[in-house]
Amino acid sequence: MESKSKGLELRDARVFHARNFGGKAEKARLVAAKRNIKHYKKLQQTAQSEAEATSILLHNEPGYIQVDDDRKSSTISQEEILASVDIGTKKKVFSLKLPHGPYHIDYTRDGRYMCIGGEKGQLSMFDVIDMKPFFDISVKQTVRDVQFLDNHEMVAVAQKKYVHIYDNTGLEVYCLRDLGLTYQLEYMAPFWLMVSIGEFGELSWQDVSSGEVVARYKTHKGPCKVMRHNPNNGVIHLGHNNGTVTLWTPNEGRPSVEMLVHKGPVVSMAIHNNYMATSGFDGFWSTWDLRNYKQVLQRQFVGRMPPSAMAVSQTGILGMALGGRIEYFKDVFRQGGGLIPSLYLKHQFTSEDVLDLHFQYYEDICAAGTSSGVSTLIVPGSGIANFDAYEPNPYESSSKRQVQRVLDKIPHDTITTKNIEIGSYNRNYTAVSADDGETVKPVDSGGEILKKKRKKPKELKATTAKKVAQYERTFQRRQQAAKDRLLNLKKKKVKGTEAKERIMDALTFEDSTGQRRVRGSVRGAALSRFIEKKR
Repeated sequence: MESKSKGLELRDARVFHARNFGGKAEKARLVAAKRNIKHYKKLQQTAQSEAEATSILLHNEPGYIQVDDDRKSSTISQEEILASVDIGTKKKVFSLKLPHGPYHIDYTRDGRYMCIGGEKGQLSMFDVIDMKPFFDISVKQTVRDVQFLDNHEMVAVAQKKYVHIYDNTGLEVYCLRDLGLTYQLEYMAPFWLMVSIGEFGELSWQDVSSGEVVARYKTHKGPCKVMRHNPNNGVIHLGHNNGTVTLWTPNEGRPSVEMLVHKGPVVSMAIHNNYMATSGFDGFWSTWDLRNYKQVLQRQFVGRMPPSAMAVSQTGILGMALGGRIEYFKDVFRQGGGLIPSLYLKHQFTSEDVLDLHFQYYEDICAAGTSSGVSTLIVPGSGIANFDAYEPNPYESSSKRQVQRVLDKIPHDTITTKNIEIGSYNRNYTAVSADDGETVKPVDSGGEILKKKRKKPKELKATTAKKVAQYERTFQRRQQAAKDRLLNLKKKKVKGTEAKERIMDALTFEDSTGQRRVRGSVRGAALSRFIEKKR
């Protein structure tokens, strides 16, 4: 371990020079840097010890449904759950019957505001805590997707032709005409990037803070209607009609990873920590380990159509919409994701198909956008019981909501497929530890594979190598002769230009064409061109 750490320290030539050969100013800066490192390490240890000390105050724990041995939790209906919960949870359950469906839904990162968009043009935003509406308008165009940006003050809507951005009063602020026929929108909060994909298979990253298009690549796989982003590292996952899932970053113009997950088109997708769940037209839904890109679980779904929507809660409960039925699985991503999941809850809508599915953050609520409205269901244990007030806080004041978070923006060029959390830094990527303690071999994003495919230069033939060696010997002999002649002429105090002319006359001659050529049997210029051609 000591040799490795020393090797890492000696990577920086400036540090090595300052430590061994630098002046007093450089050594002083090095001492100050060491002092700062010790100070920051002490702060980190103090913060960690204080967090462990205050963890005893987090008495709230996620509560799941506890049933008797002779009964399954999947047989419990929403009416029974609603009758046994507190008044605060009952107020969060509602069912809106609306005529402009089917509906797309989205929550803000603090889980307080909801935006719904009907495919026939209805667009609404309201506060889910006090049910206060902000606006309810008709855009008179097809709405394909809705996505909140940094907070509830901006919402992006993928309409018939372009992507439009509205404020919290329903006023259109921007119209992004570069994004045509968009099907899916995603927002990556740490990077302030809005990602879009649509009919033309063009994946685009746009900086919301500056309006700059960071990257735009063509997937060359046709229209794409399935897109999710990994909150841990910011990688975009796309599901295609040929059954593959591709992983994209704005720093590379090709997919970093391409996986064959189904034998038919990919219909829906969800990501939780190091796992990805997918469903396809081949009749199966599967989970995949994103650390080694291997299949962990595969199950056949029951129904007339594949899951049209998938969502994962903060605690790892997987929800799937199969037509008008919603099923929830609790143990899909636990203990390595290899357990056979048992059905946790289910709910059947009457004469309605579920199009979109979203869990409310920090609450045990799941919202479903159906063909005739929006409904919320109670899913015990789906929300985190203890939220961090410095993170998105559902109970923050109006003054805190106006605090600018642009200074905390992370550069987009730090997005990578490596299993590294956003904002962390590690100089040694040789091994990645799994949740269960095992060492997972890191998967290359494509660079090493391209290096292996590159053709090595062919070795020279024996005759060619012999000519090269002969040329080298002749060249070295002539070079040494020129040095000796120059030294003798300097001793005789001959000027530089005259000495150069004498050496050229001695080592070269003028042919019939008037050009100067080197004396001897080996012609250096012609042979050098021959060697370059062979190489």
